[in-house]
Amino acid sequence: MTPHHTLTPLFIDRLERLSLQLHDKRPQPSATQLLVSSDRYLAFAFCRMLPVGRPIVFFPSLALAEPSLDDHAMTTLMVDMASLNTSRFAATGTLRDLARRRADLNIYLLTSRHDPPVLQFFRAAGPFHLLERQQALASWHQALSVPPSLTPAVAPFSTQEWQILTALAQGISLKDFSRQHRTPYHRIVYRVNRLIQRLQLPDRQSLIQLLHRLTLSFHD
Repeated sequence: MTPHHTLTPLFIDRLERLSLQLHDKRPQPSATQLLVSSDRYLAFAFCRMLPVGRPIVFFPSLALAEPSLDDHAMTTLMVDMASLNTSRFAATGTLRDLARRRADLNIYLLTSRHDPPVLQFFRAAGPFHLLERQQALASWHQALSVPPSLTPAVAPFSTQEWQILTALAQGISLKDFSRQHRTPYHRIVYRVNRLIQRLQLPDRQSLIQLLHRLTLSFHD
């Protein structure tokens, strides 16, 4: 029997056991790391990468993971933004709230380098550390082993800027937002123009298109 035939059943067996863990909603208090991903092969890769004695909890969605996110035994959260089946904008909002509650939690977003506007958005959205999801296991291990830099690469969105982005993502006009928040319209326009510059976008329509993509399911 060739090595290929010997290893394949073992791989499938481990993948099946990992699949059961992905759908197990019960938290594991001893784990210090949590991965959110619907990509079973990515989860399997993380399982292979981690040294013995460092358990990790897997969840296929952020909603299923939420009950475990306030467990202070958790020190590292990794969210595979590319495999989310729900709005990435909403997920980012959830992670912003979590970062405010859990300043001690290192939050990593697994992303693709092939979408610069989305990367720039994630950099400004919160104290998140971005990891290229398509890289060698050794690079993942090195990135997760080194304490992440606390210096933001992009000025973070303020509370008001996030409110503006949320309104635009929901299809609310700037004039309506201005009236609802009793803020002069020209100030809102100024804020939007600053956001466009920070995200390195050419115009307001590009910002609207970016927000539209972020609010869709990745698989839509």
